Amino acid sequence: MSREYKLSVIIPIFDTNLNYLEECFLSIDKQTYQNFEVILVNDCSKKFTTAQFINKYPKHHNKYRIINLPESFGPGNARNIGVENSTGEIIVFIDSDDYLLPKCFEVINNTFNQWPDLDFLSFEIKILMSSGELYDPTTNKVVSSRPSNVSENPNFANTRCSVWAKGFSKKFLIDNNIWFKKEDMHMEDLYYHILILSKSQKTMWLSDVLYILRETVNSRALSEFNSKKAYDIFHCYTEAYKEIKNDNSFLSNNFIQYFKNTFFAKIDYLSKFSNFKQTNDYKKLINEANKFLLELTNAKV
Repeated sequence: MSREYKLSVIIPIFDTNLNYLEECFLSIDKQTYQNFEVILVNDCSKKFTTAQFINKYPKHHNKYRIINLPESFGPGNARNIGVENSTGEIIVFIDSDDYLLPKCFEVINNTFNQWPDLDFLSFEIKILMSSGELYDPTTNKVVSSRPSNVSENPNFANTRCSVWAKGFSKKFLIDNNIWFKKEDMHMEDLYYHILILSKSQKTMWLSDVLYILRETVNSRALSEFNSKKAYDIFHCYTEAYKEIKNDNSFLSNNFIQYFKNTFFAKIDYLSKFSNFKQTNDYKKLINEANKFLLELTNAKV
């Protein structure tokens, strides 16, 4: 007999466009599977209209709760607080300017029914372009027909490092002490992604497209790529390694190759949208990254 898992949907919010918020909430309200709660975490929004809207919405929608933070530490901290206050068995993170397709929660519940000891599942996205067209960004899709892990399928290490478009077993997150860093970091999802890959034993990668990401978020982030954001990415790797180095997991034991394969490619790609590669900070970062690799190599000897 199938279970109806309760989903805790956590949405960090900071000054989000009202039209985007409404579309996000409406896509949740129209889900074909309805056993869920929504935790809105207001990360100290400065826009009065945003704060007013998200504080009024739960008054007319009983599945919604609002947590107003006294100061902003970024989306990672907001998500942590959402998890701490959740009552569901499955955690789903959504960015407040994105939206879901109607069967998203149904697919998550059905997959956890089929594989009850699953740690997390991931599904596909499309990007809503400013032109209104939907774009499929995935070139090399990773799909699994049964639960697996990065040791059995190393291709998992090259998957999209986002926390949205996933469903997490709350027990898996709590038992493995997986939390975002409290400080506001660019690409804080990367740090989290490394932790879940290293600690997960049973993961599913689905081909279903269930999440729509707005182009506006990515385009702004790319155009503003700078030294701080580049160093934040580097620190995501170094801080995550500190957390997993004693796990004796496939990822911790092969972190040198993982870092080589992914870090330099990320910096190279993001630098195409700015002049970062022409700065002294770029040279300093690459030197620090190579020094980090040398330390890892010497530690293995």
